Amino acid sequence: MIAGIVPFFLMHIIPMIEAGARAKDIPFLISQAIVHLGWNGIWGVIFGLFISIIFDRIPGRVITKGLLIGLIYALFSTFQPVCSLWAYGNVTSALIFLLGGPQDKFIFGILFTYLYKPPK
Repeated sequence: MIAGIVPFFLMHIIPMIEAGARAKDIPFLISQAIVHLGWNGIWGVIFGLFISIIFDRIPGRVITKGLLIGLIYALFSTFQPVCSLWAYGNVTSALIFLLGGPQDKFIFGILFTYLYKPPK
């Protein structure tokens, strides 16, 4: 969950506050936070199970291993939406999604690697 909270604040809340979010925007921000936390919680469990199976096979230490895990997660999570956008002819949105989406996956991978303790 922590790995989902950090990117959410970096990518959504802080820019909205910097852009001058007003008090009337608070319910929207709360609803977005709840949806984002729930969505990341579900996918965090699924991805956590997957990574726990392959964790020892991934080379490197915390940062390197985290970046590789983030890359794996980014490839899996962006492939389908980018292909769909591209197929419908929305090439600009596909490129924006492809270039703008994966950075939170790398943060997730690094935090996950730092927090994950393999079973003994």
